Amino acid sequence: MLDELVLQARRMGASDLHLTPASVPMVRIDGGLQPLTSAVISREKLEAALLALLPEQEKRQLLQNGEVDTAFSDSTQKRCRLNVYRLGNGYAAWACRKLSASLRAASAVCCLSPVLPAAAKAQRLLRWYSR
Repeated sequence: MLDELVLQARRMGASDLHLTPASVPMVRIDGGLQPLTSAVISREKLEAALLALLPEQEKRQLLQNGEVDTAFSDSTQKRCRLNVYRLGNGYAAWACRKLSASLRAASAVCCLSPVLPAAAKAQRLLRWYSR
């Protein structure tokens, strides 16, 4: 079920997929949320699907902390960032964001430009200390 929803969201060009118990799946396209389908996902079905996706260590983290951040590959081997969390009523929900297959250069990310000189200096220091 989850893999098909992720693939459907990708085909639509969505950046995010949001699943909440007893609600319709929502996708983010061009910054706005819209329904992916009209089918409501039951709490039981969503929790079973999410828990089947998580390794034991991450299930324990979800139970202990109420949330877990991880990543997984869909059936086409494309990576997704996954945030699973417990809502106030105790039900699990998730937000899934597709990850790009390629990384952008740090210089292409405008918010990193003030950090680049310090990062370069730290990298030179690390190289010096490792000699």
